[in-house]
Amino acid sequence: MPHTFYEFFAGGGMARAGLGERWQCLFANDFSAMKVATYAENWGASDILCADIAKVRPETLPGTPDLAWASFP
Repeated sequence: MPHTFYEFFAGGGMARAGLGERWQCLFANDFSAMKVATYAENWGASDILCADIAKVRPETLPGTPDLAWASFP
């Protein structure tokens, strides 16, 4: 079973790239539509939410991740 993670301020998904295939993204976000489009091109659109992190509620996050990553916004 892969390890799981959240990727906040995801940009193009470079943390996801660094983690590799043994990790599964449960949730990613960025507030920039351009960055979210890049992320979706790299990894698909199913995991990424285009939204201000201040509007993301903990109860809406899926599953229980092994890692929560937040890049510098």
